Parts: sequence; structure tokens; C-alpha cells
Amino acid sequence: MAEGEGPELFGEVRAIAVDGDGTIVVVDGQANDVRRFSSDGEHQWTVGRAGSGPEEFQSVVGAAFSPGRELWVVDGRNARFTVVDPKGGIRTLPRTSRWGRPPWIGGFGPEGGIHELSTVQGPDLDGLIDLMLAMDGEGSLLSEHKIPRDQPPQPTLGGGIMTSLPFEPVVLRAWDPSGAVWQALSSEYRIVRIDLEGDTPRWWRRRLPCSPSPLRSRIPWRRGWSGRSGWGLPWKRA
Repeated sequence: MAEGEGPELFGEVRAIAVDGDGTIVVVDGQANDVRRFSSDGEHQWTVGRAGSGPEEFQSVVGAAFSPGRELWVVDGRNARFTVVDPKGGIRTLPRTSRWGRPPWIGGFGPEGGIHELSTVQGPDLDGLIDLMLAMDGEGSLLSEHKIPRDQPPQPTLGGGIMTSLPFEPVVLRAWDPSGAVWQALSSEYRIVRIDLEGDTPRWWRRRLPCSPSPLRSRIPWRRGWSGRSGWGLPWKRA
């Protein structure tokens, strides 16, 4: 464990962004600040602290550089963008999305606007809906595209209580600056590209060659135990 002080020590790295000239920005979630370093690692400046006022952050979930080299910091709990220009000027813009949990899926598109994934409650409380939001340079909403959820069913206990299991399938997503979303399901050897041009997203699927691990059939049935509640939790095969 590192000891001492200095901008090179971090409590919790929440986000990293790299500019075209090699400038590196690191967001420390524990200190609630943003630190900028040159391409050779020299510290240049630090901005931010915990709070909801100017130059303050609460639960930063992401950061990205715009084509104009402005740094956009995604503040989850404050529901806003903090934008730092190359000369150090700072302004804040409201976020359309209220989704404030990492990982942040978003970035800038070919048109120069910022995009980010938002999850909202469906109509009549019928599950969750994923939307890719497109905004202009002032954070105003331009368009939204529904992203199909490729989510595997989550295991449940008796009474409909949802639980998590070790090695259960998960959905992984990444933003493509060309204007698309890449999506992969860990339990299936395939990758999907979702293009956002036009009114309807287009899917491009590609199955990847795979050799399933023979260990899958060798993992025995086990039982977990919750000491506080005192009940056993049956685990499926990993």
C-alpha cells in the first residue's frame, strides 16, 4: 500500500480520459477531484472537492474529451456535466440522464456532440429501458435511441427475491466514437454492433469461435450461507 501525499496517489480511480496530445486526466472518486497530467506524467492541475457547488463533485462516473479539447466530467449525483476548457475555464451543464452509477457508457460522436447511455423505468413499471441520448455542446437533448436489452434472466429465490451468483452472465457495453454501441453477453461468444443512424438502431451480430471450458461440468453444487439472516442460499452451477 502506497503511503504519503501528492497528486500521484489515488484513493479510488473512477475515470480516465486521454486527449489527442497525450494529456491524461484521472478522476479520484474518494477525493472527488479531477487531476490533469502531461503526456510524460507531470502533474499540471487539480480541481474539485466533495459538494454540489461550483467546482465540486458528487459521485463522478465518467469523463471524456470533446473534439475541441474540452474535458467533460460526468457528475452522477449532482446530475450535471462539469466542462473544463483548455485554458482552465469551468462551466456546468445539466444532464438529461439521471443515471448515476458506473460504469459510464458514453463519449463524443462524429458530429461533435456528446452521447451517453441512460436507464429509465418502462411504462407501467414494466421493467427497465436503455436509451442512448445525444446532446449538443450545451447539454441540450437532440435525440434518443432505444437500445435493446440483451440481459440474461437473473436467478431468483423463493418469493421472487433476486440474487447474484458467481460467474453469472453479464452484459458489457462500450461507446464507439463513430456513432455506435458495442454490446457483448459474457455467456455467449458473440458481439453486437448497434448503429444509431436514422430512427431505428441497426444490429450487426458476429459469433466468435469458442472452446467451452471443460471445468463447467465439474463444478459441484454448493450452498452459500448468510450469517446475519441465518438462511442457506442454493447456488446453481457456475
